[in-house]
Amino acid sequence: MRATFLAIWASLGVPFSGHAAELTVWVTNVQSDAGQIICSLYSDASNFLDTPAPGLKQSATAQTNTSRCYYPDLPDGTYAAVVMHDENSDGELESNLIGYPLESWGMSNDPLALFGPPTFEEAAFTLEDSTEITVKLSD
Repeated sequence: MRATFLAIWASLGVPFSGHAAELTVWVTNVQSDAGQIICSLYSDASNFLDTPAPGLKQSATAQTNTSRCYYPDLPDGTYAAVVMHDENSDGELESNLIGYPLESWGMSNDPLALFGPPTFEEAAFTLEDSTEITVKLSD
């Protein structure tokens, strides 16, 4: 039974260490209270900026200046957080014709995005026990 559980858990792309941790993502530089803040966590480079595993994407009501996403029960491990301010609440990051984002976004570690999106490794952080990170949204 335990082997079946571990196989299912591994297929979701979420690391399993047997220890639950909690993560608070503080989102700063929120320009308005319109729409929602969407936080997505990725546990490896293979699906980074694609679809996060179930339970690793959540939304919170946007609050001017600072908003928060909270994950109460995650396995210890390495993650990267991607956050967007979905001002029109359509669930997607709006962009212009050349793909430049029109809505504010940010990542853990605040990596630079000069000639394309940052990599998983640039945004990765270690989650152990109770962890708080801050993600600053773009202007």
